[in-house]
Amino acid sequence: MYEPLTSGHAVRRLWFGGAVSDEFIRRYAEPSALKDAVIYGFFVDGVLRGAAELRPLEQVGEAEAALSVERGWQSRGVGSALLERVLLAARNRQINRLHMLCLAENRRMQQLARKFEAQLSFQSGSVMG
Repeated sequence: MYEPLTSGHAVRRLWFGGAVSDEFIRRYAEPSALKDAVIYGFFVDGVLRGAAELRPLEQVGEAEAALSVERGWQSRGVGSALLERVLLAARNRQINRLHMLCLAENRRMQQLARKFEAQLSFQSGSVMG
């Protein structure tokens, strides 16, 4: 996702590619679920304005990447810088296949993925890179 970091169901829909429950969010953020995750944050004056996440998948050598940048900080290189860090972390962990999912309407994320030479496929209102 490449959208504002605000609370609410719209942000959940963008980050997770669909509606998710509060319980899903709690499980997603549990320490056991985060043990192998790498999370980067972009802070301005101590306030989180962007985040990127790398989560290994069950298949060895594969991981999922997610990205969010507050609207006011988009188109300033923040997303590129965060994604560069995720890609480096993936390489350092011998991850050779990185998955990114976004909604079909999320043109900014698609543009960013293409900038880093992702192969995009469109499926049922979502884009997989």
